[in-house]
Amino acid sequence: SGSGLLAVIYFVNVLKVKNIYIFGFDFYQQGMHNLSMIDNFKTEESIKVHIEDGKKSIKDFENFIENNKETNFFFPKNTNISAKSSNFNLLDF
Repeated sequence: SGSGLLAVIYFVNVLKVKNIYIFGFDFYQQGMHNLSMIDNFKTEESIKVHIEDGKKSIKDFENFIENNKETNFFFPKNTNISAKSSNFNLLDF
């Protein structure tokens, strides 16, 4: 989990923001893994572990959305997040 996720948690829990528009949260699922570019991914196995960790983070974030119904979350239509909650909204650009 990165600083963007921590910022969202802060906005919801501390600042009590009612509407949050989120862009760029793919939890490392859309092919950013390049062995030659990123030192942390020295093997195919390290990439696989990172992708699986991202999938777990997606589930955790979906639960966060579902447990914070007082905040509306807006995502682009092509997101890989799919919370089953009335406060989860997709934007079609």
